[in-house]
Amino acid sequence: MSYLDNNRPVPLERKLLSPREVSVLTGISIPQLEKWRREGGGPRWARLGDRMVKYHVEDLRTWLEAHGGRL
Repeated sequence: MSYLDNNRPVPLERKLLSPREVSVLTGISIPQLEKWRREGGGPRWARLGDRMVKYHVEDLRTWLEAHGGRL
């Protein structure tokens, strides 16, 4: 028996976003997000595996609010 219910939606606060999703939601370009990752700026992010980069919605929201934006 599985205890995971795959039909329940993930709460937005726990969702991980791709750089493309962040770009669409915020208007920040993907190259700008890449630059911030290289230089240690921008919203907090995580690397999953060798190549996958994700942003936690709550970290993105916190960063945006601190920099005059909203999600």
